[in-house]
Amino acid sequence: MKIPFFYWNYRVMRHITDGIECFAIHEVHYEGVVPVSCTENNVGAVGNDMEDLRGALELYRQALDRPVLDYETLKELEAA
Repeated sequence: MKIPFFYWNYRVMRHITDGIECFAIHEVHYEGVVPVSCTENNVGAVGNDMEDLRGALELYRQALDRPVLDYETLKELEAA
């Protein structure tokens, strides 16, 4: 029996509300390499001190380098 590998990271997700497109950073959870869930609400930058806050912001910045996911389907959007 193969044990699934679970992890999470931050990803930019596209939302479409009332026909208006917007983008936000969410925590996305994976089973293997497949996104299986995400936080309902976007995440905000918070830290216990300035170093912690800088680390969080760096993880958010890394999300900008990954393909954007659609909030409803968790599928990658095609590059524009």
